[in-house]
Amino acid sequence: MTDELLRNRERPGDNQAQPPTTVQAAPRELLRGASVGISRTRVVCLGCGANLGEGRAVTVYGYRGADSETWNLRRCYCADCAPTAIGEPTLGVSELLVRAWLGSIALPRTRTHELCLTELEVVEFSPPTEGSEP
Repeated sequence: MTDELLRNRERPGDNQAQPPTTVQAAPRELLRGASVGISRTRVVCLGCGANLGEGRAVTVYGYRGADSETWNLRRCYCADCAPTAIGEPTLGVSELLVRAWLGSIALPRTRTHELCLTELEVVEFSPPTEGSEP
C-alpha cells in the first residue's frame, strides 16, 4: 500500500483510492489448489485413458489468452504419457506444462470435494510473445 492510500483511509468521507485489482505471481503459485478433471473426483489421462485419483502424479497442459485472467487447464496426463515440451507455441497465448500431484480440496458450502493440483513444478512455459499465429 502506498502512503497516499493509507492517508485517504484516515479521512472520513473522502473518496478512497482503491488498491490495484490484479496481482502478479508465477504460474506455479497461481495454479496451486486449482481444480482439474472432467468431474469433481475424476481425472482421465488424455494419452491412455487411465483414471487418475488423489495421490497420483500428473502433468497438465494449461493456456491463457493475453486478455484473459484465467488459466484453462484442459489436458491431463499420467506420468507414462506426459509430454515434455509444449510443441509449437501460439502467439498471443501463454502456455505451460506443469508436473503436480493430485490432492483434494473440501468445499464447505456444498460439502463436496474436488481434485486439485498440489506440489507443482513448471516443466515448460511459453509467454504470449513467442510462437506463431493460431
